[in-house]
Amino acid sequence: MNTDRAEFGGKDRLKGGEGMNFPFIPAGWCNRPHSIKLYIPSRTAIVLVAVENIKKYDDRMADRAAKKATA
Repeated sequence: MNTDRAEFGGKDRLKGGEGMNFPFIPAGWCNRPHSIKLYIPSRTAIVLVAVENIKKYDDRMADRAAKKATA
């Protein structure tokens, strides 16, 4: 979800940003082993998901859709 999209009342300035990946930076920061850098405009919402969890979620949603279709 991109809160800057027009359908959510935004100005539609960040076209296509929803599918972007932000790889971790192996250099540590603040006593942590990894970090990422993000451009975060004001009045935004961000949901970060580990790439390996996306397939699990997609599989779970496909299973739910299949069960619903057969019910």
